[in-house]
Amino acid sequence: MYGKVWIVGAGPSDVSLLTKKALRVLGQAEVVVYDQLVDLSILLQIPENAILYDAGKHAGNHTLTQEEINALLVKEAKEGKRVVRLKGGDPFVFGRGGEEVEALNQEGIGYEIIPGITSAIAVPAYAGIPVTHRDFTPSFHVVTAHRKRGNEEGVDFASLASLGEVTLVFLMGVGALKKICEGLIAAGVRKDRAAAVIQNGARYNQKKVIGTLEDLPKKAEEANIGTPGIIVVGDVCTLEKEFAWAEGRALGTKRVIVTRPKEKEERLSELLRDEGAEVLELPVTSIVMLKDQKRMQRLKEEAASYDWIVFTSEMGADCFFEQLIEHEIDIRAFAKAKMAVIGERTRTALKRRGIFADFEPKKHYGDELAKELEERLNKEERILVIVPENKESRCLTALQNGAVRTGCRIEALPLYRTEYKKPRFFQWKEEDIVTFASSSAVEGFVQNIDEEDCKKVRAVCIGTHTLATAKQYGMQAVMADDTTMESIVKKVMEL
Repeated sequence: MYGKVWIVGAGPSDVSLLTKKALRVLGQAEVVVYDQLVDLSILLQIPENAILYDAGKHAGNHTLTQEEINALLVKEAKEGKRVVRLKGGDPFVFGRGGEEVEALNQEGIGYEIIPGITSAIAVPAYAGIPVTHRDFTPSFHVVTAHRKRGNEEGVDFASLASLGEVTLVFLMGVGALKKICEGLIAAGVRKDRAAAVIQNGARYNQKKVIGTLEDLPKKAEEANIGTPGIIVVGDVCTLEKEFAWAEGRALGTKRVIVTRPKEKEERLSELLRDEGAEVLELPVTSIVMLKDQKRMQRLKEEAASYDWIVFTSEMGADCFFEQLIEHEIDIRAFAKAKMAVIGERTRTALKRRGIFADFEPKKHYGDELAKELEERLNKEERILVIVPENKESRCLTALQNGAVRTGCRIEALPLYRTEYKKPRFFQWKEEDIVTFASSSAVEGFVQNIDEEDCKKVRAVCIGTHTLATAKQYGMQAVMADDTTMESIVKKVMEL
């Protein structure tokens, strides 16, 4: 039985501009054939076990020809796979999606088209240029500066000039900017007509130049404008000064790398995007839940004897409750125990299960919890501390060191292990700001870059231990004032 092909528009760049349907289909893909202009933030949403093909299509350099791409889609679908053809912008706006549909039809293969936001409207919008405005233009026209190979006709400037005061949007035309401007002027368009060229539109490193048809090529050259980019011709370009908004956001010109495990990164990414940052989610650690039947059986038998359960992280809390469910341990078996937590996220993890923490230290650090908790402990109480298997717990160490003073029995229950991972797609640039929520995230990130580059990394860390690890590698690191996601965002904005 044949599989199916989804021809998906990835939009202009950022994953936040991807449609919900596209994101859902991409997350279920078994094979992904992607273009060069698809942003890394979107490629990172591809399942790790999916087969990847880089179609690499950009001007003058195709990793695969269109015919090879067509054949690849047919081949993988005939093998019964869920195939996603991931294309920048919209598949049918100069994306050659029609040719791929024809190939699938010829072979009787099922498919769906998922439209994407075309750069023809998104890029001008991010540059503060509306492609239509009733005071300036009755319509807009999208033109490709690239014709099919072998077609030497070029752009019909005379026809475009005859349209009058309409907005013209040229895709894939930056390399031919001078020719386009001269061609329009020669065809009768007034040389002082407003025009713009925008590079890396809708991204954190967007560049734009506003001018006229006469002076735009020179201005673009002076500004070192390159590809990818689009050209807009029309009096709507004069609105840019009034309508510009993207660069004015607090983090509108910044890219921030989030290194938290994938299942825990969403909240921080949302907050950063709300401030205008382009977010690259690069989890460099993963969490492996431990499966220890004997340990959990013992916990079940001794549940009623614990006086306190200490959760040092959100992950520890999540693993604890998941293990209770898996081993059919009723939470009411721990009715005697009080619950202590570190930080808002850990407190919230309990709250989601209908449990309100009995104690939380004023400062959200492990040794602070141990110090303040000691004042509440009675002699011979039994304390269970949920910890990772392969990472030092400062809270556990401090409680154990104070056991002589308190007379309490301190026990560790390792429920998960943190492992380093290499993201399938990894990118870091000096201008990026990297966020670290744990020392293990620092260690994992370091494994993905050259040693000499560590000193160039600008980082925001949670906690003194994480900060110390970052500085150990020579990073330009600062510490957030608190352990909350809001505190990280605030510190990023300060940088």
